[in-house]
Amino acid sequence: MRKLIYLFVTLIIVSCASVHSGRYGVAVREDGSIARSGKTPTEGGLVISGDLDKALSNDFYKFMVFTFENKSGSIVKVRDVTPIFGENNHNDNIRVTSGQELKVWYDAQMAEKERKEKNRSTLMGAAAVAGGLLAVFTDDTWQSIGIGLLAGGAASMTVDELYKDKRNIERGKVFPESHLMSGEFSIPAGLYERKWIVFNVDSRDSYPTQLELEYEVDGREERVVVPLKW
Repeated sequence: MRKLIYLFVTLIIVSCASVHSGRYGVAVREDGSIARSGKTPTEGGLVISGDLDKALSNDFYKFMVFTFENKSGSIVKVRDVTPIFGENNHNDNIRVTSGQELKVWYDAQMAEKERKEKNRSTLMGAAAVAGGLLAVFTDDTWQSIGIGLLAGGAASMTVDELYKDKRNIERGKVFPESHLMSGEFSIPAGLYERKWIVFNVDSRDSYPTQLELEYEVDGREERVVVPLKW
């Protein structure tokens, strides 16, 4: 019963949030010029936003959530989402947490969540702390790609390494289903999908101010630049 109440409270917290809690992305052309801005859908009918979840981030790991909203009148298929930092040497220095490191990070977050729950005097307080984590993870998150693979799977790669090898990566075997880079996903008309990603940052002196997402939607290549606030 306690778990049921806990889940109910968590769902209330999540459902009260707006579709886009982060900053809206801007669609750009190949030359970098703005194609569509603000809340205007891309040619593929998408409105994309991104936000940093501070509750699940620290100086070295940055947990980000991206919302893909389908403003078209039909279901769309999105595939091969790839993040790129266009400033300085960030693509060489920032890694996308994956494989064993992602599993270790997840286990540490769950342990921290349990510790905080024990220190809270009310159920609402515990749910508020864990809400962000429960909104994107489920009990079978890791089962969907295999515990064995995560235990000894692909090591984390820099953004640049992932970009260069993006066509060869078996995304579904490297990342959980809800991950930004997990592979193809569909969005019904008028609805949205949320995807997450964890970046490992070595330097605290300089963070990129924007992140570019490259992807395909119904066979059309698009690029969206999302402003970042660390």
